Amino acid sequence: KKTIEDNSGNPMDLKKQVASIIVNDFHDKDSSIKSRNFFEETIQKKNTPEDIPEYVLTKLSKNSDLKLANVLVETKLASSITEARRLIGQGAVKLNDNPITENIAVSHINTGVLKVGRRRYLRLT
Repeated sequence: KKTIEDNSGNPMDLKKQVASIIVNDFHDKDSSIKSRNFFEETIQKKNTPEDIPEYVLTKLSKNSDLKLANVLVETKLASSITEARRLIGQGAVKLNDNPITENIAVSHINTGVLKVGRRRYLRLT
């Protein structure tokens, strides 16, 4: 509290310290370190995590009715088709860092890393 009042510390560092304390209290020190590293790498540096779920597109490309929104719901990146369409329309869905703004057919989707929002990832193969 004193550090905030006299502006002697970086607010982001203070937030990270508080988060580490909370995670350490409910879990353990290793979880605290892992969550901090994950936050710094994926949120601050915007790197893609290595251990993300994989989804195989090649089996689905024959089904012309299947759209991107269906994939998002099936993989639990969106809770409903309506939410998936809204996320797509808002530009929150990116494939290899390129925004997808239309609910395109699965047959038109290339392989790569699909990102929904800031923290949800899926590797399309």
